[in-house]
Amino acid sequence: MCRFIHSIAASSLAMIDGSVDALLTAMTCMMTAAASVIEAALTDEAGTASMGAQQSAMRRQLCAMSVAHAEAVVAAAAFQPAPSDIDVAAVLLGAIWHGPSALASSPPVQQALQSLAERLGVAAEGSEAAAVAALLHREPQPGDGLELAQAAVTRSCAYLRCANLAGEGGPAAGQGTSSLRCSKCKVAWYCGTACSHGDWRAGHRRMCGALGSARLAGQESTGR
Repeated sequence: MCRFIHSIAASSLAMIDGSVDALLTAMTCMMTAAASVIEAALTDEAGTASMGAQQSAMRRQLCAMSVAHAEAVVAAAAFQPAPSDIDVAAVLLGAIWHGPSALASSPPVQQALQSLAERLGVAAEGSEAAAVAALLHREPQPGDGLELAQAAVTRSCAYLRCANLAGEGGPAAGQGTSSLRCSKCKVAWYCGTACSHGDWRAGHRRMCGALGSARLAGQESTGR
């Protein structure tokens, strides 16, 4: 669904009245369903070490979904006709709720929150407007960029704005025949050259070294 929204944005197609709201509703339902399934799995009986690794992987997948979800909401908010600010705020808040804490401080999300706060104005406590205003006061932390980058690279294509609906590498990073891996950090995977170049310009160039260092540190800690 996230890739579908980005493909629409890339083609500059005009949307039919109500269709953007339907897309946002569908995204919310999918994220809620995924979070419910993962929560049920995580609250199941604690098992072997392999089960612990599986649970950790599921948490990373949910974080990756939430980061991509937030990027797609920001793209959908620019569609014409535009969805209601209340709907955009509710869907964006859902992505932040399920995602890494750093998501609220990422530049595109902060810009979207600022615009929403200005348009929604002051509202009663507990409303979307109050929640948006509260998130605007989160102080960025030193590790925010790495946390978001690590969430993104969990996907089969690490470029969050990927609009390639047909050529994605596979269900997990590096499992597709057309998958490309960043030659520098050896962590991020992409479905093709266009996405690898796009992600480099979008911010991977700033986090590539940190991702590579984190990979090496993880290998050393496990004795690999």
